[in-house]
Amino acid sequence: MTPNNIVNMAILNGLEMIAVTDHNSLLQQKVIHDLCLKKGIRYIYGVEVQSKEDVHILCYFKKYAQIIYFQEYIDKYLIKIANEPNYFGHQYLRDINDEIVDEYNHLLLMSLDQSIEDIINFTKDINGIVVLAHIDGRENAIINNLGFIPDNLRYDGLEIPRKENIELYRLKYPECQIFLHNSDAHRLVDIQERVIEFDRGVQKIFL
Repeated sequence: MTPNNIVNMAILNGLEMIAVTDHNSLLQQKVIHDLCLKKGIRYIYGVEVQSKEDVHILCYFKKYAQIIYFQEYIDKYLIKIANEPNYFGHQYLRDINDEIVDEYNHLLLMSLDQSIEDIINFTKDINGIVVLAHIDGRENAIINNLGFIPDNLRYDGLEIPRKENIELYRLKYPECQIFLHNSDAHRLVDIQERVIEFDRGVQKIFL
């Protein structure tokens, strides 16, 4: 899952716009954005953040300045435990040619010492877009961990891994602006061909 391999696989599968949402890290965003720009596909900055309730939250950004602020936020609140590469694998940082340039030493699988509401409010305060991750059944989804979605959360959308469930969630959460279906790929072979298109309203929110 190097930057070039991700972008090239996306192109092979006919994708016109992608986001790469690494877990608790925005450190590869500039490299992947620049590759997408070079190869003619659109890119949305993004990250998957883990709250202290072990809930996954997708945060998307339109501008590079926003991800600088958000990376500082992660650096401040990530629970610091040293990574063990022999067990969890290396957390390499790569340049635009996929060459290793650094290695992140704190374990990125940890939670931030911030609540769901804290993370969402910070994201919204810097004009980011919040999507509650893999809502229909996977572990670390807010409904799995809390049993419900609190009414006061300032989220914009729900990520629905199973496309056939989108209409069910539209009916259940009519106030929601975005119902996002995507590959949620953790391996190159998981990157899917385009199966859904954003309507113009959603395009305006993201782009």
